[in-house]
Amino acid sequence: MTTIGLLDLHERAVFEYELGESDPTGMPFLEAERLFLATTGQASSGVSKRALNWTSKLYHYELFTAENGHTPRENTRNRISLPPEERRLGEWAGYQRRMQDRLTRFQRIRLDISTAFEWAPLDASWQARLAAYRTHVDATGRQPYFNSADPCEFRLATWAARQLHLMRSGSLPAERLMDFNSVMASTKS
Repeated sequence: MTTIGLLDLHERAVFEYELGESDPTGMPFLEAERLFLATTGQASSGVSKRALNWTSKLYHYELFTAENGHTPRENTRNRISLPPEERRLGEWAGYQRRMQDRLTRFQRIRLDISTAFEWAPLDASWQARLAAYRTHVDATGRQPYFNSADPCEFRLATWAARQLHLMRSGSLPAERLMDFNSVMASTKS
């Protein structure tokens, strides 16, 4: 993530924050981010250490996502393959989700506009797969094939089969069922 991109996110967050009602608890976080951007994270007096630490973690979380193409994982089946820094950043994000009601308004706004952070990452991932499936159907006019030489098409076919299995067993949540049915109906026409 470039400094320019981070500045854009900061300015959008400040704009949204200033549009809402006054929230003095969020001000230290706004000032900490402003200072962090101006000094690239160097310690400074007059700013809440907690706010500066939070801002630094968010910056490193966004930087990790930009550099690696995925958000930091909190957990994995093969713990040895999970670098400690990635695990710490992933746990930080999980903590933000759990403590959402304790965050200041500025923190929530900043996380909302973050290009890396998702409040419900599993739902976001599912929606991304659904969008990829829909794009494939629109581009090819057919469902993805299991025996395709394209690994992306194979993954989409596997994902769709899993959703069909969940649908038949009654385990697919209602909101996902409606979205999935609409895509499946478009392939039959």
